Amino acid sequence: MSKQGFDRKDLEEICSRKPAKFKMNRTDFKELGLNVLKGSFDVAIGSIKAIGAVASLADKANKSSETSEHLRYTWEERPYESENRHL
Repeated sequence: MSKQGFDRKDLEEICSRKPAKFKMNRTDFKELGLNVLKGSFDVAIGSIKAIGAVASLADKANKSSETSEHLRYTWEERPYESENRHL
């Protein structure tokens, strides 16, 4: 390979190769099954962690979105103690 890309001879040689066939052995199937099993456990554990993180963030968002409306004092809620009582 040069600065301009692949050489023409190299490309022709690569294209003229016969496609290689791969046969899986019994051990290859066992390894593939083990990897699939491990991968599915990783996906399950990761999704449980993600659900926990989202739930904790949602809980924090709900707590922080509470306003202090219940602490607000208005004269309408206590009309007999308002400052305009003398009128």
